[in-house]
Amino acid sequence: MPLEEFPDEHSYKRIVSRDCHITFENNYYSVPSKYVGGSVRLSVSNKLIKIYSDDSLLTTHPRSKEKGVFSTILSHYDQYKRQCPTFPEYDQKYSTNMESIGKHAASILSIIKKEYNGEKINEKNSIALIRAFQR
Repeated sequence: MPLEEFPDEHSYKRIVSRDCHITFENNYYSVPSKYVGGSVRLSVSNKLIKIYSDDSLLTTHPRSKEKGVFSTILSHYDQYKRQCPTFPEYDQKYSTNMESIGKHAASILSIIKKEYNGEKINEKNSIALIRAFQR
């Protein structure tokens, strides 16, 4: 009988997709954007997923036991991939745009965001609503 306990880890290879994620057991784990399109190695244990490029550890994520879960570290996205709904940079950009339209436009955008409770709202939808109010 060995005196040391062997780690219960398994190794897998994955290609990093355009959305900066790899898939494992129908879940999605983020990887820094500079590795998009490249091959990475996963070291998977019962509780943790470690992602490597060559022998360098890129990131770790808790392993999800559910299906369809996204584990995303926002710093893995480059600045251009952060220009979409749910990112603070996106919200700030459109809040600034709405303020430039008129004094009440930013307030209307805030009301819309609360009403839609996190659903995708963009400048085009907000402008259409403002124009409807102006009639």
